[in-house]
Amino acid sequence: MTDHAPSPNAAEAGFWDAVYHDRAVDQLGWYQADYTHVLAQIAALKLGPDAPILDAGAGRSGLVRGLTLAGYRDVTAIDISAHAMTQSIAACRDLDHPPRFICADLRNWQPPRHYHLWHDRAVFHFLTDPDAQAAYVQMMARAVIPKGHVILSVFHQDGPERCSGLPVQRYDAATLAARLGSDFTLRAAETATHHTPSGVAQLFLRAHFVRAAGVSGQSPQPAI
Repeated sequence: MTDHAPSPNAAEAGFWDAVYHDRAVDQLGWYQADYTHVLAQIAALKLGPDAPILDAGAGRSGLVRGLTLAGYRDVTAIDISAHAMTQSIAACRDLDHPPRFICADLRNWQPPRHYHLWHDRAVFHFLTDPDAQAAYVQMMARAVIPKGHVILSVFHQDGPERCSGLPVQRYDAATLAARLGSDFTLRAAETATHHTPSGVAQLFLRAHFVRAAGVSGQSPQPAI
């Protein structure tokens, strides 16, 4: 299943469509063949098989397929690129419980429901404007249930300054926690080195947050 929401930046959506159209999935700089680590990290959260999970900025990531094969039956992928979502849908057609796919811009998306886990690998660091960062965090606070989980992977402060020709915002654990604010409590953080298909080493920060028990953001719209 795929849904579409309007994007405030058609040029940006077109940029990412071109990236996914012009390169094979295993030639993308953020390509990851092995999801063992993140699947183990998610398994340690002891979510039930029907817990709603969202992969934000999923692109052509194989994580949503891996989660489904691991027994999670309520997995959603969202990305600004319609081309990436079309490719991902095709890659998951054989699954008994295929993920739900949403084509939307996270900066203006209205979450239709709550999620027990929000996963984002290499999206948040592309938001360099403070207003865009704040919009993302506010929307995430509306989407994640109280005491729900957030796993973010962003470029470390000693990581690359640009990716795919675009500037990025780099973080350490303290600055990322400060950016997310009091709605989220940092539980764990680690650095990890990602090797691109061309062999370039990129330093990432992987962080696990827990949503505050009180809900300060607006509630999502009824589930559809």
